[in-house]
Amino acid sequence: MGFKSLPKDHYNLFKSITKYSFINLKDLKSYKGHFDEKQLASIRNNGKHAYFPNVKEFMKSDITIYKNPTKGTGIPQGSPISALLANIYMYSFDESICKELVEKQNVFYRRYSDDMIFVCAEHQIDVVKGFIKNAIKEIKLTISDDKTELVSFSQQRVGNKTRLQSCRIIKEKRYENFPLSYLGFEFYGYQTLLKSKNLSSFYREMKETVRRKNSRVTAIKERNLSDSAPIFKRKIYRLYSYKGSKKRKLIYFPKTETQKLKTKEYRGNFIRYALKSAEIMEAPEIKKQIRNHWKILQKTLNKYDFSN
Repeated sequence: MGFKSLPKDHYNLFKSITKYSFINLKDLKSYKGHFDEKQLASIRNNGKHAYFPNVKEFMKSDITIYKNPTKGTGIPQGSPISALLANIYMYSFDESICKELVEKQNVFYRRYSDDMIFVCAEHQIDVVKGFIKNAIKEIKLTISDDKTELVSFSQQRVGNKTRLQSCRIIKEKRYENFPLSYLGFEFYGYQTLLKSKNLSSFYREMKETVRRKNSRVTAIKERNLSDSAPIFKRKIYRLYSYKGSKKRKLIYFPKTETQKLKTKEYRGNFIRYALKSAEIMEAPEIKKQIRNHWKILQKTLNKYDFSN
C-alpha cells in the first residue's frame, strides 16, 4: 500500500479480525436447549436483530466469552473479508496455474475460496496433479487427499443412444455413473442435479422446524388448558415451499405508537435457489428433484395435532 503503518481504519479492521472474541451458539439456547423465541420476537418487534435487547442484558447472562485460540493467526469463519484475504493469499498460486496449465496446456481451472476444479485430457492427469502439489507447497498449504475427486467423462452407449457420462476413479478402480461434486451440484455429464446431501438437509430442517413448532403449540395447550392452539403457517410456507420462492419486500406494521413501519427484503428460499439453478444451468431435472416438496411439507404438518 506504500505506507510505513496502516491507516487507523485499516488497522481497526485488521485488529478486529485477528484479535477477536467469540461465544458458543449453544450457550444462547437458554430455553430447554432451544432459543427463547418469545424473547427474540420481543427484541425483533423493537427493531433489533439481536439475541439480547442491550449490552447490559448480555453481560448479565454470564455467557462465556472466548478469545482467539490461535494466538494472533487465522481469522473467524464467516467474516465478509475472508474471501478477499483468501484471494490475496492465493494470487501467486492462481497466477502460476494460469500461466503453466491454462495457457500452455489448455487446462480449465476454477477456484472458489479453497474449492478448486481442474478439467484436462486424461493423459494430462499425472502432470496436472504433480504441478498442483508443487505449486500449493510453495505457498505453505496442502491438498486434502480425502476431499480430492478424480472423475472421468466419456461417451457411453445407453440403449439406442450415446450420452456423456461420468465415472469416478478411486485407487485406479472405475465406478460408472458416479458424479463430479462441486459447489453444491452433482455433474453426471448427461444431467446436473442438486447435491443429494443438500436436498436431504433441506427436508430435515423442514421437518425439524415443524416438530419444534408442534412442541411449542403443545406447551401452550397445556399451559392454557385448551384443546386448540393454531400454528402460524405463513412463515413455514415462506421458508419451505414455492410460496416463498419469489423475491419481495415484507412489511412489518408497528404494534405500538413508538414503533416504526419496517420493511425487509426477502430474497427467497431453497426452492427459489433450485428453480434459479435449473434455469441458469438449463437443467430441468433439478425441478424434478423438488417437485414433491409441497406434498412432503403437507404430510409433515398433518403428522401433528394442530387445531388449524
